[in-house]
Amino acid sequence: MPHKIDSLSIAEVAKNFDIFVDYCDERREQTAHVMHSNIANSTNYQLIKELVKLENLHEMFFVKPYKEKMHADHASQYVDHGYGAHNTKMMRGEIADNEVISNFMHDHLKIKHGRAKINSQPPGNFFPVHIDYLAGWTKQYPELAKKYSYPQFKRFILFLTPRANGHFYSINNCLIDYKEGDIVEQLFFSWHATGNGDLTNKVLIAFEGIAL
Repeated sequence: MPHKIDSLSIAEVAKNFDIFVDYCDERREQTAHVMHSNIANSTNYQLIKELVKLENLHEMFFVKPYKEKMHADHASQYVDHGYGAHNTKMMRGEIADNEVISNFMHDHLKIKHGRAKINSQPPGNFFPVHIDYLAGWTKQYPELAKKYSYPQFKRFILFLTPRANGHFYSINNCLIDYKEGDIVEQLFFSWHATGNGDLTNKVLIAFEGIAL
């Protein structure tokens, strides 16, 4: 049976965040990821790795203020449980405008209107379990957010470092046993968390966009 969220635009859901939270809550026990491919031995992968080395990454944190009251209320629970600037750090860079990346998203991942974010997570930092309501993508593509719905949205994770002891990425309570070069498709309704209990940075690229 079709769900209300299937017919709402991404922009409409952003204004009714509770609808999305309920939708995702109902699917916490579902498998919410698909192993897509491994590109470790490809020329594309080597080009992407070289690109990442040249990027100037910027500091951001999971716990941050929101203008929308419903998002702020939802985020406050993380502060109540001890998450803050001291343990939710991420070094991040946007690289979707690079030709290597834009071609890779179109030709390999089959997505358009994309974003690509390098996430380098330092030791001792965590992004606690959460869902993505696509605030960044909506801000970048406000008119397209009025056109497309959540089921049309795709998210892929490319792991750029091997999974060291202490590195983790979980999707709907499933620990992803990834290798360097693995690409995982993460379904839009997933609850997910990432953390680094090792002594080396955990590095990945998150690709987002609309299915071709």
